[in-house]
Parts: sequence; C-alpha cells; structure tokens
Amino acid sequence: MDTIMLLDDSGGKIHNLLTFLGYSVICPDTGLAPLQVFQSTETDLVILNEATYPHALDVRYFLRAFPATREVPLIRLVDGDPGEVHLNHEEVVPVSTNPGAVASKAAVLLRVKKLKGADDHEATLRERNAMLKDLNNRYARELAEAKSIQHALLPSALPSNDDVKVTVWYRPMEQVAGDAYFCRILPDGSLQLVVIDVTGHGIAAALLCSMVKLALSVSQAEQAVDLMSDVNKILTPQLPEGRYIAIAIASYDPKTSEVQLAHGGIPPAVLVKRHSGECREVGARGLPVGVDEDVMYAPYALTLEPGDVLLLTSDGLTETANRDGARYGVDRIGQAIVEAGEDGRSIGAILEEDVIGFLDGKRLNDDVTVLALQKK
Repeated sequence: MDTIMLLDDSGGKIHNLLTFLGYSVICPDTGLAPLQVFQSTETDLVILNEATYPHALDVRYFLRAFPATREVPLIRLVDGDPGEVHLNHEEVVPVSTNPGAVASKAAVLLRVKKLKGADDHEATLRERNAMLKDLNNRYARELAEAKSIQHALLPSALPSNDDVKVTVWYRPMEQVAGDAYFCRILPDGSLQLVVIDVTGHGIAAALLCSMVKLALSVSQAEQAVDLMSDVNKILTPQLPEGRYIAIAIASYDPKTSEVQLAHGGIPPAVLVKRHSGECREVGARGLPVGVDEDVMYAPYALTLEPGDVLLLTSDGLTETANRDGARYGVDRIGQAIVEAGEDGRSIGAILEEDVIGFLDGKRLNDDVTVLALQKK
C-alpha cells in the first residue's frame, strides 16, 4: 500500500478520496511535524497545499536537502506564482484543481516512481518517456473500460407506447461522465424516470453513478418521493465525507396521467405546454443525497395533458453559457420545443441543435442530460 503525506489544512476532500482509493494517508499536525515523520515513516509521495499550510517552504527545503527525500514525488497545490521547481518529481497544480484530478496525478507519479526504481537516480529521458507512454496507455485502457461499464448501466432502450414517449439527450463532457439516467416500468404499468448529476467527472464520478444505480435497483418504491428517500437512506452512510449526489425522479401513472416529482439538489423539472406555449419550472430543488439520511423530501404532483412535455435535466443544460456569458436558461428550452412543433424530431434532438447554435462554437463545460416525457 502506498503511503501519501498530505499537508493540507483546507478540509478533508482530498484526504477522503485518497483513503477511498486505498492509499495510506498521513496528515501530521500543523507545524514542523512532517520533518519528524520523514525520519520515522517511509513516505511514497507528498501533497503540499502551499496556500493553507503555514510551513510549506520549510517542508520543500527539507525535501530537496537530502538525496533520499529528493526522490519523493511532490504535488504542490499553489495559488499564484509557483516559483522555481527544484525536485526531480515535482508537479505544480492550481489549488482550485478538483480532488479527482489531484488523485489521478498522484497515481501517475507513484507509478513512475515504482517503474523507475528507488535506487535509480539517473533515469534517462528516453526511459522516462517510455514509462509515461506506458502509463498513458494503461490509463487510456482503464478509462475505456470505465466508459464501457458506465454505458452498460444506462438503459438499453427507452419506454414508449400509445400514451407517452420518452427521449433523451445525453452528452458527457469527458469519456466518463458525472451524469447518468435510468428508467423502468413497474409491474402496475407506471413509469419511473431518474436523472443523476454527480459532482466532478471521470472514474470516481462514474463509480458513484454505479452506486446510485444499485440503490435504485434495491428499492421497490413506486412513488418518486419514496424512491428518493430510499436512495438517500441507502447511500448517505456509504458516501465519502463531502460527496453529494443530485437526483431528480419522476413517477408517471398512465391511468391518471399524473406525475409525482421529487428533487434532491438538482434543478426543478421543466414543463412545456406546446398547445399554449407556456413554459415553467415545476418542483423544488431540495437537498442532495448524502447530506442527511433522515431528510424528508417534498413531493410535487401535476397532470399531463396531450402535447405536454416534462423534462428532467442536469444543471449542465440550463447553466451552460455562450461566449457573451448569457445562460441558456429555462425560457429558451420552451421556445425551442414550441417553435419546433411536430417536425418529427425527438425532444433531445431539438434541444441539442438549439444548444449548439446558442453556444456558437463554444465548448460545453459540463455534462448534459435531459430526459423528456412527452404526452401524446
């Protein structure tokens, strides 16, 4: 097991993620305690938050002063000018970098250290390039496998009948997304739709999405608010500290055309009434899953009429901004759907085309997931 010394007084997010990934994490008391730890404990890597740790310069001086510690990889979290880089394995990243990216960089540095060998102080540039190429290939394979697993968790087909039609627009920002969606038809014929938005991207976010899918599968609740409560009670004790999951759930009863909504930390649903042109948010944001396992979620009920479209969305849709800083917003959703009319395109295709035009060449900066329930 690799041992990482974490010198960071900003909170426990990085610590929790590293521990979750299986590393042994040492957090010495503030002060010069790290110097004593180096003498008594073999440390494989150091993460130093120079923006919060009061003796950052002393720690760096100590590391570069001795041959043994000069070979210990160091990740410096800096705010502003990083100054000079002195160590052979010193990486500088902005203090605002998300914990997942810091953990990925730590994994790469530890792998390079192992491949290089503890006693090999004269690794050639060619050898290092070969090591990095090997690491990149390994990471690409792992990422492709994670992407394949995540896509296997998504529904293979969306329900559709003479009453309603379900369509989706799912656009991950990276190969492995922090968004996911699920749907199922219950034995009584009712329909459940779920949109999930996990903080961050990459493999860690995909892992959390798979935990939600498992929790959804365990619960047999029929109503949206009951399903949300079950998922929250199952996942809250299991989530790492500081990790929360935003979820929106809709339960549709085809016998009454009634929808029950439950929201946890995700934007309200959007109801578009095509016949009248009305567009409005429905439901409340609520608390994300993971805050309190005993939280009470408030249900919101509405009845769909022919031509109505109900959308569950992650915040990547409404909060995406164009080059002028203007956000896409709810009103534009309704305008795009109403103006498209019954042109044969799916709701997802209508929104995708409109968003791309709105961005005018700018890249999406978040995952986007839209599940649309259309009353025929």
